[in-house]
Amino acid sequence: MTKPGLLKQGKLLPEEEIWAARFEFLKQWGYLLRPRYRPGWVAPWTLKPGLLSWEFEESLNITRESLIDARRLSDGKTVYLKNVPKDSPEIEIGKYFSTEELLRDPRNHCLPVLDVLNDPKDPENVIVVIPWLRRVDCPEPASVRECVDFVDQTLERWERLPNGKFPKGGDPSRTAVGGVRYYFIDFGISTQNQDEALGIDGQERSPELSDDIPYNPYKLDVYILGMAYRRFLFERYQGGLSFLIPLIQFMTSQNPSERPSAAEVLAEWRPMAAKLSFADLSQRLRTKEHPPESSIKRLIKDSGYRVADLWWTTTSTKRPPQPLP
Repeated sequence: MTKPGLLKQGKLLPEEEIWAARFEFLKQWGYLLRPRYRPGWVAPWTLKPGLLSWEFEESLNITRESLIDARRLSDGKTVYLKNVPKDSPEIEIGKYFSTEELLRDPRNHCLPVLDVLNDPKDPENVIVVIPWLRRVDCPEPASVRECVDFVDQTLERWERLPNGKFPKGGDPSRTAVGGVRYYFIDFGISTQNQDEALGIDGQERSPELSDDIPYNPYKLDVYILGMAYRRFLFERYQGGLSFLIPLIQFMTSQNPSERPSAAEVLAEWRPMAAKLSFADLSQRLRTKEHPPESSIKRLIKDSGYRVADLWWTTTSTKRPPQPLP
């Protein structure tokens, strides 16, 4: 039966049945899955004619086989449960950046590991518990100021360790804890404290990736982040972000030996960001797919946003986002 057919009839997908079978195990360890995955669950829209599945929260299925949401019973917070191979570097890297010292450091933007569960029925894998996050573009940034904050946070992680030796890899994601805070996630193909690496996996098809010829993972990290600024920011939004072009070009040379170090990227960015005026920072952003606006409509919306931005920046408490618990 097709996926839509299973969902309509109130059946779990094959990848969901694996998680449903762990319901009691996870509950014993303090993590409660949604009602959809409880033993004996019956889809409520199948109990009465005329009900539609999309009207019920229980119709929401998982979208990735290895990832599911759950409620932590100790405090009621929503977390992610992620099934990963027992030998995945994601576990050790996550634990390293989850030490008490590093969790207190606001420059640490690597997603912490909250717990690791060993499922006796699955000796090859473990279940990693991580905080609940939002996509980096959900919601979309509303102004240049928010984009500058994104660049600031994703670059400041390089200050935490000497020579910028953070693990290679990871994608930006976000949470809101006392403000928007960005985290690097998914270290399953990452390396740490290695001056050479091999491998071709990853979302960004960087020019030096190879299974045979070793490459510098830290120069690769610079390239990947520069391309993230290009794809997530500059190529996506209209106007106001042209100041990022020199930084992106600085970070994304096709020749790794011509790319800057992490320290050099920071040295380039800080004066660049400091030159931005209030008028620069308060520019309203629109995606490039946004319908065209008349001059009058754009003027009214831009002016309204600048007033709101002025009010927010002058009246809000200047508190840095707090790290996740």
